[in-house]
Amino acid sequence: MDAHPDVPEHLHVALGKAYLRIPDVEKAMPEFKQGLGDGAEPNELNDVAYALAEANTHLSEALDYSSRAVKALSEETMDVSPEDAEPSDYSLMLQLAANWDTLGWIKFRAGDFLGAERYLQAAWQIAQGAVIGEHLVETYEKLGKKEKAAAICNMALSSYLPGDPATHERLSNEMTGLRPFLTNTPGLSGNSRSAHSVDGGVALSDMRNLQVPFRTKLKANFVTANFVISVSNEHKSNEAVFLSGAEELRGAIAALSALKYPQSFPDDTPTRVIRKAILSCSIYSKNCTLVLMLPTDAAVPVPLQVPVTTNPD
Repeated sequence: MDAHPDVPEHLHVALGKAYLRIPDVEKAMPEFKQGLGDGAEPNELNDVAYALAEANTHLSEALDYSSRAVKALSEETMDVSPEDAEPSDYSLMLQLAANWDTLGWIKFRAGDFLGAERYLQAAWQIAQGAVIGEHLVETYEKLGKKEKAAAICNMALSSYLPGDPATHERLSNEMTGLRPFLTNTPGLSGNSRSAHSVDGGVALSDMRNLQVPFRTKLKANFVTANFVISVSNEHKSNEAVFLSGAEELRGAIAALSALKYPQSFPDDTPTRVIRKAILSCSIYSKNCTLVLMLPTDAAVPVPLQVPVTTNPD
């Protein structure tokens, strides 16, 4: 880099992160400032902000970088059209959750536990990742909310994917101390089912299963339809878009729009969260059930369907 002064700015960010790991913070910060100009992308701002939060250093700069990233992503979400949502739009939701997690973790490091709770809770509601869960558990513990900490820790352990044994170990250690606080008291999932289920996988499922008061004449005993659900802090009402499935369920749009979804917003910046969802209705049930898909699944493009032809010979 010294021999080539016109190197891309992202290399300064990479060098800064390397210095930070040594650690040599005083050499890292000038590289970050040079690499993160006014036009820095949200992912670069977020990477540096999270690295500084993990190192628990220069938190004021980390807060600035993260706030810039979150603002840019929030503005981008408002351009998403629920009617024409593509896999990249659901990837944006995951990116938003990761950036809310970063900003929440910075606030935690700075001792602003109430501010941390707002961002981490919103991030968890989008993507129930183990790292986000771990950060939220630590925040709830600082706030003395032991039952909520136990419930989230239990679910985060169930959402853990291989590849980050350190996070799994920390969550397991946390669970050892929190297990006495694990109860069957509802209150986190947004519906009437148990949010503190002893089975973390069941509790995770409860977060994404909502009862919908909708009745109509069904053409079969059991029917389903796919929808896009849009929730925004800028609009008083939600939005539901029918995608495919049983045509008789198209009439559920009003009921789905009126539903209270388990999604909070940590600040007043106009933001839209979209989720794919499956509505299931049965002649044997009073209500229908809406299952919110994981953003990781919705972000995967639908495979191209190649028609199968048979050889006439």
